[in-house]
Amino acid sequence: MTDRILLTGGTGLVGIAILKALLSKRFKIFATSRNPPTEEYKDVEWVKADLSSGSTDFLSSIPPVRYVIHGAAFVPQQSTEEDYRGICEAVNSDSSERLFSWCSTNNVEKAILLSTYAFLRKPLEPVIHENHPMDPQGPYALSKYQSEQSLMRHARDGGYLPVALRLSSPVPLKSQQLHNNVLAKWIQSAREHKVINVFGTGLRCQDFVSTSDIAQAVLKCLSTPHSQGIYNIGSGRSLHMEELATIVAKSFSADIHFSGVDVNENDRSVISIEKARTELAYQPTQTSAQAVMSFLSDLT
Repeated sequence: MTDRILLTGGTGLVGIAILKALLSKRFKIFATSRNPPTEEYKDVEWVKADLSSGSTDFLSSIPPVRYVIHGAAFVPQQSTEEDYRGICEAVNSDSSERLFSWCSTNNVEKAILLSTYAFLRKPLEPVIHENHPMDPQGPYALSKYQSEQSLMRHARDGGYLPVALRLSSPVPLKSQQLHNNVLAKWIQSAREHKVINVFGTGLRCQDFVSTSDIAQAVLKCLSTPHSQGIYNIGSGRSLHMEELATIVAKSFSADIHFSGVDVNENDRSVISIEKARTELAYQPTQTSAQAVMSFLSDLT
């Protein structure tokens, strides 16, 4: 019998990669999306769901499923998050609370949450492990922290296996819309023939991971029967901001300018993925540099 899966955020940056990976394994998928999908997929039943109100009424139309993958989330596109407090709470906190509660009473075997590093305490430790201290600051970080806590609490009470995948910075394989991060800003500047402005000395580093590698991590969670808990998912090879800027600049023949102060200069996002390697046999296929260059090759 074909296993059924509920995937929220099926048309999102990471969700679409997960959807395609699931289809390669012949799962029957119920995928939620706020907007209609742009492609047709066999064995996918689309369910319209707008979580901006915190509503999970769509769950009443979902038949029994074995697995739940919660990828729907709201990520603020500006540095000031206060204006987004309500929607962060609705999409990331309230809907997660209701979804994971639903899992408890609907015989779900395993629920996987796409989580984040946003709520980790700063300054970051030299190497980020799964037990890194937490200190959520701002509406987005707090809402994602609450989502992870909801997963663990309801799984404990409901008897299903919880998995939280803490993702580093996802990079799509194709020219989809990036979140408004430093890579997206620099690509925009370079394409407009503007100088790439790097704040500080460029020594801050960040782990960029291909969405196809994230999708493979999800498949590993599903195929490893007793896997549960928190796993770091990244490329395992971070990039300094100077290195990232150089890659973008070479792709578009742009210039780089260093100026000002980077308030996060001391952040060294060196993420340990050893737990995922050991327990899930997770093996990323691309380093940060390779993930970025693959994406840029689709733009140039």
